[in-house]
Amino acid sequence: MIRINLLPSAQRRPKKADLTIPVIIGVAAFVLLGGIAFYGWQTYQIKKAEEQKILLQSALDDYSRQKAKLDEIKRNLSELEKRLQVKDTIMKDAIDVPLLIAELGAFIPKDVQIRSASMQKGSLRLEITTTSYFSAANLLQSLEAAPSFKDVETTSVSKGDSGVAFSVSCSLVEKGGVADGASSY
Repeated sequence: MIRINLLPSAQRRPKKADLTIPVIIGVAAFVLLGGIAFYGWQTYQIKKAEEQKILLQSALDDYSRQKAKLDEIKRNLSELEKRLQVKDTIMKDAIDVPLLIAELGAFIPKDVQIRSASMQKGSLRLEITTTSYFSAANLLQSLEAAPSFKDVETTSVSKGDSGVAFSVSCSLVEKGGVADGASSY
């Protein structure tokens, strides 16, 4: 049996499958999946970087607090060293301040008031107010007689309405005497 195809020639050929649309869809799907994967990876990297930023900020804040504490400790240490130097200077000079005050109390006349006193490197400076020149002279004689003082001299004198104001400067003797039963230094 012989068959004859009487159909027009365009219909006689076998149909080829059109692959352009599936290829375009495949490429588009591949690009879309690649873009989604890239977006996901970038999102993950950003999230990871933000977590690291938070950790670093926390560490920086902790460092700032620790640095502030360290600076405060350094300041306190510096102040303590200064105080120790003062203590060492006082101990090295071997001046017994309570004994010195006891001697001043024992040798100063009753009508004399000490307004201020300062000690520097073995010398004592007193700012004194009294009622008369006679009391001032008694004070100078008493300080000269005291075993802890030498080179007693008046540096300034002024008379006012309330009495006589004057300044006395004297050197301290390292091993002073005994005033009213006090032990010597």
